[in-house]
Amino acid sequence: MDEVMQFYVQGLLKLREKEQVIRRTKEEQLAREKEQDKTLWLAYHDGLTGLYNRMGFSKRCEEEGFEKPDFDISHVFLLALDVNDLKIANDHYGHDVGDELIRHVAKTLVSCMETKDVFRMGGDEFLVYLRDVTDEEVERRLEVFQKTVRDSNASIPFPVVVSCGVARGQPTQSMGDLQHTADLCMYTEKRRIKEQAYVVQTKKSEKAYRAKSYVKPDGLWETVGSVYLFLFVIILVLIL
Repeated sequence: MDEVMQFYVQGLLKLREKEQVIRRTKEEQLAREKEQDKTLWLAYHDGLTGLYNRMGFSKRCEEEGFEKPDFDISHVFLLALDVNDLKIANDHYGHDVGDELIRHVAKTLVSCMETKDVFRMGGDEFLVYLRDVTDEEVERRLEVFQKTVRDSNASIPFPVVVSCGVARGQPTQSMGDLQHTADLCMYTEKRRIKEQAYVVQTKKSEKAYRAKSYVKPDGLWETVGSVYLFLFVIILVLIL
């Protein structure tokens, strides 16, 4: 009887050990799959914002079938965006603030552009892909985005200004051509904003200089009056 009981207990122990081995194997497999999923996710997404990255954009283009001969690119809009003076924010306030600005712009883009097809192409540059929308709708979403950014500047340490270029696909264009056109429009807008800021700053400096030039030190007018009085007395003495 004892031998039977011992055999039974050994059988249970072996069964339990086998179950533990199977459970560990499954856990290890799940951990590997999770790590693979994370690696795959990071391959197509930006770790800071969670948006698609440059490779994600290429993958999205493949999914949309941009290379197919029958694809109608005239229904596609690309918006190229750039966060102005991000380097200044990083240098003055630290990279944590710069990262927070990038996350803020990314979140605002997804919300205001009403699409998940927002891509961080690297650094301070973004792309937005829109399809089957009108010119007026694109303009409306962009205005909402810019207004939201301006309104939020009061609550963040560094004012955000985002340059944007919009390009609509033409029948003979490739996706690379369309992206290049959007980039050119964005850089043109970026240059215009900087030149406008320079003009405003120059005018402020000139106005301040003129104001300073016309501000007289205390007692200057009294000194000028005394000189005129002295000259008047000399002339009067000479006449008499």
